[in-house]
Amino acid sequence: MKEGFIDESGRKHIFACGVEFIIEDGVLISCEGELGGMLELPVEVEEIGERVFKGAKMTCVKIPDSVKSIWIEAFKGCDALEEVVFGKELITIYDEAFDGCTSLKNVTLPVGVKAICEKAFRGCVSIESVYLPETVSLIGEGAFKGCAALKNVTLPAGITRIRNEVFKECASLESVDGGENVEKIDSGAFRGCEELKNVTLSKKLYTIGEQAFYGCSKLAEINIPDSVREIDDFAFCRCSRLVKINGGAGVGRIGNYAFALCSRLPRFDVFEGTEIIGRKALSGCMFLKEVNLGDKVVEIGDYAFEGMIAEEIELPKSVKRIGGGAFFNCGLLRKVSAQCGASVIGRDTFGGCYFISEIILPSNLRDIRKGAFTGCRVLRELTLPESVEEVQEGAFDVNCGTHITAPARLKESKGLKGLNVTFV
Repeated sequence: MKEGFIDESGRKHIFACGVEFIIEDGVLISCEGELGGMLELPVEVEEIGERVFKGAKMTCVKIPDSVKSIWIEAFKGCDALEEVVFGKELITIYDEAFDGCTSLKNVTLPVGVKAICEKAFRGCVSIESVYLPETVSLIGEGAFKGCAALKNVTLPAGITRIRNEVFKECASLESVDGGENVEKIDSGAFRGCEELKNVTLSKKLYTIGEQAFYGCSKLAEINIPDSVREIDDFAFCRCSRLVKINGGAGVGRIGNYAFALCSRLPRFDVFEGTEIIGRKALSGCMFLKEVNLGDKVVEIGDYAFEGMIAEEIELPKSVKRIGGGAFFNCGLLRKVSAQCGASVIGRDTFGGCYFISEIILPSNLRDIRKGAFTGCRVLRELTLPESVEEVQEGAFDVNCGTHITAPARLKESKGLKGLNVTFV
């Protein structure tokens, strides 16, 4: 039975089940009394105010249909809260509303909810399922971050952007469905989702952000829509079971470390439209045996293919820059055709490629830098193009055994001193 009064300032004071609810202009601004066990809010409440129940110990909350909004930190840190029954007229759940409700098991939102704001359910480590109605059009940054028991998510059609860290460290998340209108996946959206095996990317997607799928160690195959223009830095880094990458004809840039440490990836066909391969983009892919660079790549970043086990690589004519260490420590590489437009062989580019026996260098090559061919013990013959102007000291091992044919003007080059060189 409810009792109550209105005070001099117009605030309603409602007493029910040993609790005093104080309401101002429809907003629940305070609760006093024993906040444990089951708590049912009065129908006079239209909004649940900021921090009203922060740290309270109730186990169940029933929210009436009259409530439209749940404000910032309203239930933050309610670590005993196991169940929330949401009212049918709810529209917005604001920042950190249920942050740290570590006992909450399931979230079923009513049709009509439009926005789940930043960190709304962050750290709710016991949530196993979430129902998101089709009316939801905004899921804020970190909204479900650290929901370690969450297994499956279906994204509503109204979601056009998966924001920063929305599902980061959802360690049990296995599949993500829906989201057919998603245009952008932001930084760290699924980082650390160690059980993620299936994710369907929207055909409208144009950007896969930094660290979006970093450390998704059970992701074996990914289909990248042709609409995607950029795979940003670290996007699929440490996806250690990734073995197949499909599609992606529209990708123009592969970011730094984008597929680094995808240790089981056996083959990589550069996307049809790719012009830039970033720094260490595929470094540490220790089982990478085949690489096809296509015909549009302009830039290969520093240490881009470090440590791969391919035996042969052909650089397309379109290549203008080969970054330092691009093929560093590719210990099984034997044959390199670099008949491209690059003018510089950077520092450590082929360093540690012990078994290289044949290299064709770019016809307009100008500079060969320190460490470029150190450790190439099997290379017996190398012809430097007439265009070469500088060979830096330390470009070759002194005892490499390579016979080098070089332009006569390089006789005084410090990088060729003590080597077996024929000047022509």
